[in-house]
Parts: sequence; structure tokens; C-alpha cells
Amino acid sequence: AVAAKKKDFQVGAAPQYNDVFDKTRPEIQLNARQVDLVRGELDKIRGPLDEARQLNEHLYGRMPIKIGAVFFATLLPDHMKAREVCDWLKHDAWLLAHEGRIDEAIDSCRACLCVGRVMGDEPFVISHLIRIAIQTEAIIALERALAQGVADEAALQKMQVLLELEAQESTWIHSLRGERAGVHMFFEDLRTGKTPMKSLSSLEMTPPGKFTISGWIADRYPGMILNQYPEHLAHMTSLIETAKLPLHEQRPKIAEWEEKTTKDNGNRVILMLAPA
Repeated sequence: AVAAKKKDFQVGAAPQYNDVFDKTRPEIQLNARQVDLVRGELDKIRGPLDEARQLNEHLYGRMPIKIGAVFFATLLPDHMKAREVCDWLKHDAWLLAHEGRIDEAIDSCRACLCVGRVMGDEPFVISHLIRIAIQTEAIIALERALAQGVADEAALQKMQVLLELEAQESTWIHSLRGERAGVHMFFEDLRTGKTPMKSLSSLEMTPPGKFTISGWIADRYPGMILNQYPEHLAHMTSLIETAKLPLHEQRPKIAEWEEKTTKDNGNRVILMLAPA
């Protein structure tokens, strides 16, 4: 609702933004050109921005999602709006920190984190990636706020509580389980005939309705695709088991898993449907 009041607006999309903010470090104060750019852009959204700041008290939420007839075709139109509001709040924190209003800057950082928390239990890896991007923006803003002044103990405590929640409530394993379940739904529909085999062609970027030899063969000999699904299920389950490990143990296991995905793998289903 907040994003809708200034549709498709991002401070980071302002002309020459990348040139103006090239190599900006948190401990260095914003220069006059940077301040003018941020203030000028934020002045365009003063009402919506005031509302966005209030999100710092909303630790949980949800956006409506309608799973598509094909799981992979599910649309997530509200998620980019979350990125937009995060962009507002990050720059709001930068400007507040520049003005010495450190506690208010931290509040905007908290609001930015809360925007990402709305994706907490969604069944898509893309939701997890968007939340990571929002977390990153919030932390960049927080680093700048803490480098520019001294915050009140209460503001720091509230921020610490939220960061601890973020650490405990990772969306990583939720998203992987969701992707595994979505692929299972997809293959159940293929097996029962609810979804035609040629829908796999759309995953290979074949234009809708265009005839392909692979689609024609798949529709007539479905076992060629269906018999590859158990291997995909085992492949995804191994990744989910890795996601349960302590974070420092996951990276080498994921590297092994990814190598197995791509190296000499004749399983077409795994190559198409394993998360990048």
C-alpha cells in the first residue's frame, strides 16, 4: 500500500546516481552533491516515506500469493515493491545519519529489515534471494548510521533484537522445501495428465504454442521425463539436508552439490529445475 502511493519510484534510479555514489564508504560523510540528490529524491515521497518508517514495528507479515497452474509460472508482483520501499528507507537512514539523527536512522534500518521479513515462509528461492538483498541494504545503511554518530542504548537494543530474529529465522530451508514441493506438484500434474508434457518446453524458453520435436516426443512418451523425477527428488533432498547443517559446513557441501548438478549430468530434469 505504501509503495503504491509512489509507483516504481527508487532513489537509486535517479540520473547519474552511480556516478554520484561511486565508492561511498560508511565512515565518510556524504558530500554536498550526494546530500542534494538524496534529499531532492526523498522530498518527492515525504508522505509515503513517513508511512514506510512505521514498518519498523511490524516484525511479521505476509503478501498474498496465488500459486500458478504451473508452479514455476507463479507471479510475485508485490516483491519488487518491497525492494522499492527498502530503497527509500536505506536512503532515508543515510540522510538522517548525515543530519546527526542517529536513532531515527536506526529506526529506518529496522523498517527496511521488516520489509524483507514479510517473505519469511514463502516457498520460493527467489523470495529468499530478495530478502537477502533487502538485508544487505539494511546492513549497509546501519553501518553508515553507526559510523556517523553515537546511538542511544534503547535504539541499539531494539536493533539487536531484530538482528537476532533475522539470524534465527532464515528463509533458506523454507525456500528449498518449497521448491522441492513445487516440483513434486508439477510432476504429479504431468503424471496424471493435468499438465501437458509440452509445458516443459516453456521452461527451456520455447515460445508458447511453438512446435518443438522435444515437446512432441515428451507428450507421446511421458516416461522419458517422468522416470527422471525420482533422481531430481533425491538431488533436492540432499541439498535440504545440507541446509540443516551449521552455516560454516554448508558451503563445501553446496559446492559439491552444484558440481554434481552440472558435471556430466544426463538428467534433463535436474539440469532444468535444480535451483541456481
